[in-house]
Amino acid sequence: MTWVIKIGEAPVFGVLLYFSQDSPILLPLAFPAFTGLFYILDTFVQPGLRLLAITFFILAYSLATFSYLTHVANTPLGLILVIIPWVIYTIPMLFSIFCKRRVVEAFAFAWLIGEIVFLTIPIGNPYLIAGTPLSYLPDAIQWYRYSGPIGGSIWLLGLSYLLYRTLIRKDMPYYALAFGVVLPVLCSLLIGWSVSDNGHRKDRTVGIVALQADNIAIDSILRQNKTVKCDYILSPEAIFSFSQSSISIHPRLTSIRRSLQDSLKNSTVFIGAYLILPDHTVTNSMVTYSREDTPQFRYKRRYIPFGEYLPWRSLLGEITWINEAIPYELTAVPNESEIIRIGGDNISPLICYEGIFLNDMCDYCQQGAEIFFVSASNEMVNNMHCERQMVNINRANAIATNRYIVRATQEGLSYVVDNRGRIKNIHSVSDALIVQRVALISPLTFYCKYHDGIIFIYLFLCVGGLAWCLIRSLRKSV
Repeated sequence: MTWVIKIGEAPVFGVLLYFSQDSPILLPLAFPAFTGLFYILDTFVQPGLRLLAITFFILAYSLATFSYLTHVANTPLGLILVIIPWVIYTIPMLFSIFCKRRVVEAFAFAWLIGEIVFLTIPIGNPYLIAGTPLSYLPDAIQWYRYSGPIGGSIWLLGLSYLLYRTLIRKDMPYYALAFGVVLPVLCSLLIGWSVSDNGHRKDRTVGIVALQADNIAIDSILRQNKTVKCDYILSPEAIFSFSQSSISIHPRLTSIRRSLQDSLKNSTVFIGAYLILPDHTVTNSMVTYSREDTPQFRYKRRYIPFGEYLPWRSLLGEITWINEAIPYELTAVPNESEIIRIGGDNISPLICYEGIFLNDMCDYCQQGAEIFFVSASNEMVNNMHCERQMVNINRANAIATNRYIVRATQEGLSYVVDNRGRIKNIHSVSDALIVQRVALISPLTFYCKYHDGIIFIYLFLCVGGLAWCLIRSLRKSV
């Protein structure tokens, strides 16, 4: 019966890992989550029991993380995105369970392979990166400028491994544990102290429009704050819907233009909108609007799988209930440029889901992006845990890119994260105009320059590490 109890503990550890992302107080739960699973794997001899424990751990973590999808789709379809990462994370585990003497090390390598693969596939995302909650301590992870957030998962797994070997197996000296803690902290302090913007920054003022559900009264909010000076104003996602051809005469946009009075008369507004194209299809977009300048457009290029589009349509599209469960299907429109240029400022507008993909953000930095404006909405998801994960992902991405991230949302968290991952302002679920000074920064970080190569090196080393564990175990058994 002991093995039954241990198998039952595995999903509990998966839920602990999920809760570690909820607040800085719960962050330490990530360590017992992994060390507890390490203990279970190390005490099981049979590969089948190891696989069962790993499967329950991953499934519990994925189900908890993506539980909000059942609310979005309002059908069991939301659980499809739980099955996908479960399969991706489990496949490399099939090799690790046969590592009789190196199963713990093999699990760590296999887990990182799963993170990297799920992060980089078209329907993947960074929500399952185990190191995400380290963003609660931004001053301690300034080395993300070199490693990216995957480096946080490597450190978290490495420290959990040291804890297991030192405190449970007791076959590793304590100075190794101290080394694993002190070295990253010293590196963070050194990087945080040495990194500067070298004067390549421009200070601006941004007004963030935060809205409650079903409220699109951005014009009245602007009129109430007409004496506030803002260079830019950012609205939540898709608060309007209009045809691209009618933008110059649309009554709501005209109302916004008339609201730009007094100190706001020279402001440029970034408006989230559904654009109706000439062929009557709809795309999600960001529109710049001001009293004088010609409107500019950027269309959303990363759509939510099973939410805004159906992947593998030739196969899944034949299943009626899946086809009908897509909340709304949007048209993909290519952008002439991912950067909107206003005066001498280079701004990268991101729409909701796009605001979590670091590799895209690095590409935009290489194209000249000096700041990120994220127009989002939590109205459909209606999940504050998801919002807190978004904050932490944004904080990690801000450090990795050395850029400010400004986010406006409806029925969620609106905020500014500076280039060191610190939250400058945060506002929750009410109508307001949040005014915040920001900086536009141009130098590229090491990670921005070489992000694709860094991810490839991580994957190569992890596959090599997993192969090493398997070979060592096979040799021991001969």
